Amino acid sequence: MCGMAGIINAEETSAGIFPISESEDTAPGLPSNKVAAPKVASTDCDIEINFDELSAPLTFLSTTRLTEQYAGLGLHFEGPAGTDGGAVLNETGGFGVNGHSSPNFLAFNVASALSDGGIPKGPETIRFDAPIVFFEAAFGAEAGGQVTLTARNALGYTVNAVTVTVGPALQRLRVMGLGITEVTFNCTAPLWVMDDICIIREGGAGVLVFMNTCGSSQDFASPALANLGYTNVTWIENEYELEFAIRTGEWDLIILENYSPSISDGVYDALYDYHAVQGRIIFSSYELKEHTDEPFVTNALGVTVGENYDSPLPVYVWNPSPLFTTPNTVPDLASFINPCSVDGARIGTTTGTAAAGFTVSEEPNEAALVINQTGRILLNAFIPGVVDQDGDSDGKNDMIELYENEIYLLNGASGASLSVSPATLDFAVPADGVETQQITLENTLDFPISWTSGTARVLFVCADSPGPFLEALRSVTGIGVVDYLNARYENPDLATLLKYDVVLVASNYSFLDGAALGNVLADYVDAGGKVIHAAVTSGVGWNIAGRFLTGGYMAFSADATSTYATRTLGAYDAAHPIMAGITALENFYNWNVSLVYGSVLVASWTGDLPMVATKGASIVGINLFIAGSDPRHSGDVAQLFRNAVLWLRGASPLTLSPAAGTLAPGATATVDITADAAGRPLNSLEAFTAGFKSDAGGIATVEVSLLVHASCIDKTTFAQRPYMPVEGSWAANTSSDVSPYKCFENFSGLTGPITALRWWGIDLEWMPGFVECDRPEPDVFQIALYADDAGAPGALVKEMLVQPLVTDTGLLGQGAYTFKEYEAALPEQVSLSNGWISIMGVGGASCWFLWSNSPEGDGDSLQVSDSVPYSLYADRSLCIATSPALPHPADSNADFRIVLGEAIGYLTGWQQGTNPIGYAIRAAYLWQNGEYYVYDGDAAPPLCWVLAP
Repeated sequence: MCGMAGIINAEETSAGIFPISESEDTAPGLPSNKVAAPKVASTDCDIEINFDELSAPLTFLSTTRLTEQYAGLGLHFEGPAGTDGGAVLNETGGFGVNGHSSPNFLAFNVASALSDGGIPKGPETIRFDAPIVFFEAAFGAEAGGQVTLTARNALGYTVNAVTVTVGPALQRLRVMGLGITEVTFNCTAPLWVMDDICIIREGGAGVLVFMNTCGSSQDFASPALANLGYTNVTWIENEYELEFAIRTGEWDLIILENYSPSISDGVYDALYDYHAVQGRIIFSSYELKEHTDEPFVTNALGVTVGENYDSPLPVYVWNPSPLFTTPNTVPDLASFINPCSVDGARIGTTTGTAAAGFTVSEEPNEAALVINQTGRILLNAFIPGVVDQDGDSDGKNDMIELYENEIYLLNGASGASLSVSPATLDFAVPADGVETQQITLENTLDFPISWTSGTARVLFVCADSPGPFLEALRSVTGIGVVDYLNARYENPDLATLLKYDVVLVASNYSFLDGAALGNVLADYVDAGGKVIHAAVTSGVGWNIAGRFLTGGYMAFSADATSTYATRTLGAYDAAHPIMAGITALENFYNWNVSLVYGSVLVASWTGDLPMVATKGASIVGINLFIAGSDPRHSGDVAQLFRNAVLWLRGASPLTLSPAAGTLAPGATATVDITADAAGRPLNSLEAFTAGFKSDAGGIATVEVSLLVHASCIDKTTFAQRPYMPVEGSWAANTSSDVSPYKCFENFSGLTGPITALRWWGIDLEWMPGFVECDRPEPDVFQIALYADDAGAPGALVKEMLVQPLVTDTGLLGQGAYTFKEYEAALPEQVSLSNGWISIMGVGGASCWFLWSNSPEGDGDSLQVSDSVPYSLYADRSLCIATSPALPHPADSNADFRIVLGEAIGYLTGWQQGTNPIGYAIRAAYLWQNGEYYVYDGDAAPPLCWVLAP
């Protein structure tokens, strides 16, 4: 499978890891040079251009080349150089062509000239602001000629190309594939035209199904997909649209079950190319024998095709495989209907593996179900739709169950296999505080699943397909989310990188721009990010460049050469967290890396080849190949990278309990998510992601925010924390005796006398217009407590002056004003279970106190101006501490209410000599005068129990 560095095409080489099967002028894994199938309906076009809305002259001398007339659509036309290029002309100019929309087209004539001296000649190029997947246009030449239409990607590699001879009747040509950023076209004729452009920006995604039945045969794939939770499914019924759909979509899985039409060579080529870029396919076709020489059959499937058979044959399990056990136990298939003239073909295997056959025991050329060598194609050599049995009598055809197993083996269940509720959690935790909230996981499938979870966010930046390593890393406990970015075709920006705890970089091909990638990685580390660079990022020709290399960020040098040989785990630092639980590792694609200054070796391969090294606390180098479909490693690879991720990230403020488990069909589990603010800075607002992964496939995530806010004082029984400046809703209102304003807040639920207060605010001077000031020391405040009178301040209960401890929080309210915290012990305790409080700055000349608002409470407070109260429609920040409230001994249920029965019962105890007379009299007094009472800690019993205000 592997060998020396191989040529992909004339423009690009790989690190030599994989064999090259693509033609030289084609980007790896993208469409071949076969002429495409007929056009899909014009209604599929996202952009249609026929040039007819432009005012066009008859001659070239009256105009200039087409350039930016369609820039608003994201298209830019340009000729070969200078002022040369095609021009839009009217059809009456004598071009001798037909079959186009009237009256205009894009015209070329190498023997003519434009008004600015340019030549209207090709090749013409159209560049796109955003990549497209499909381009089609009509071409014609009166004298005839060959038109070549080529699509390229952002790297300049050919995505698709076609060459066709055209004549005076315009002929439509198309190119298609993923990531097209420009198309170029030219004609060998001196005089030619182009018209009627169709552009499709984006193809499909999810699962693609092409299904046509034979007589009364059934579609068993669709119910299997539904049973596994797949909802993003596209069905294609027209075989002429099939190649287009395959080439232009980003499909997770393709299911093709063909009983009647003849599938074109272009479809087989499209399937071959799709498989080359990690595509997964379940395939069956009655006409497979007619395509025995197709690369898809010989190379991708790895089979030979024998004779067709015309009556259904039993299908027997040959080799142990999850195809017949997971998630369903499927027996041999023995019962069928027979509506079809051809029921399958006898298959021999070359590189594929037969899982089942048409004979009881394994025999040559009798394979019925084949798994190809990559494990990403399943060939059903029989007609699935004619199976007619339910061996386990569960009401579900055994072929539905086999299809479920096939889909599950290739692609797992859908992302909906595990649901989570709620999908967001918001924590607001005081400094050094802890809070726990709960989420519910549910297994939406009809078979058991196992799940793992984590909170680490990783971006896998890989110059190749991610291969099996991506899912392996996602599945280990501790990892929350792993996203993938194909660095062959895209460079991340800093804003993207900063969304992740760790960026993991690997390569097998050259990066789109190694220097730009290195620069942004260095910026990311400078901003606090952490990076793991794996093979072949230190290999000559495939390395990270830019500041990441020149600035000394890498743990290994960038001059490594390949040394392909199977190596296993050698010496290592068993005490290092990166090596925790690592007992076995094996890797074939090794590179002769060397440590750089400042790197610390953690582990080596056998032969003393460096494997893991750290560079400070932000960089880990791992000399292990993880890119592509066949990385040829084994052992605790995912665990090793998981350990490196968690070591770099450090401790998370979130913990999940339990962190893993199993769920029966339809069952739910409750998971505690605990946020711990210890060590987090005040006023920090951070975003986290908790990811839950099912072994059936798919990830459910919970987006978590953690705000660290100011704390209340000890023994607080009423708490309304302040808005923190980072929340963006911070505000404050004037409450000062040297101003016209005084603020009031209501409270309730106190069970003991008030002993202390904490509140927050700022000091400002009105000029007019506020400017910051500092109230003189000692800062004096008036505290007034009022009874509640129908939702407003009533009778004054207590008024006193305090000199609070004033603390600068180090924060700025509204981005400009020093945010202060005030704490005061009251000179005397006040018993008031519910009521109103005003906090007003005293003195300070023109320097006013403004009381900050709170996101907690009943949503309202008052401000009085010139004796007129106004609603502020926001709460004030306030913490009220109380001393322990002792209930009267007569209060048997301690609800701070003495009813008749309790008073009589206590009096009876006095009469019997067990209860003090003073306590009994007090109980009777409280009952007779309103029943409700509060505890006054400043008074001695029994007078400490006083009527509630």
